Amino acid sequence: MCSGMSMLSVAKEYRFTTTAMNPWNGVEGIFLTIKRFFNLGEAASIGVTVGLLLLLWWRIYALLKRTFYH
Repeated sequence: MCSGMSMLSVAKEYRFTTTAMNPWNGVEGIFLTIKRFFNLGEAASIGVTVGLLLLLWWRIYALLKRTFYH
C-alpha cells in the first residue's frame, strides 16, 4: 500500500522507477500528512503514523487469513 501511495504521488514518467516504488516514501508521506494537517509535534506524528501502519497491517493480515486459511 505504501508503495502504491508513493507511486501515485510522483510524476507519470517516474511511476515505475525504483525510487517511486520505495515504500518508505509512502510512509514518509503519511507522516508528513499527519504532521501538517493535524499540527502535531514530531513524536506525536510518529506515534500516530506507527499506529495507523500497525492497524493497516493487522486488518490486511486478518483479511488474508480469512481468505486463504478459512
